[in-house]
Amino acid sequence: MLEPGTGEALEIPVPVSAFHDDEVVEYSDEALASNFYAEWMAVHESALRLDQCAGYRVPLFLGGDDLVANLELSDLSVY
Repeated sequence: MLEPGTGEALEIPVPVSAFHDDEVVEYSDEALASNFYAEWMAVHESALRLDQCAGYRVPLFLGGDDLVANLELSDLSVY
């Protein structure tokens, strides 16, 4: 799995089916940063469309801060 904020390639130690069925369910915050997303959604009241994501303005690998203030609404095809 590629983590676009840090530019890291993460190794998932289970098959894709087990990742979706088990890891995402049991470790949702670690796998999906769900708490971070909830913080961002508290500031942005409308839900994301399927073609949008919350992305870093300045990526972490370029010195950006891992803060909600460094997130912006982005086009998923570009991010």
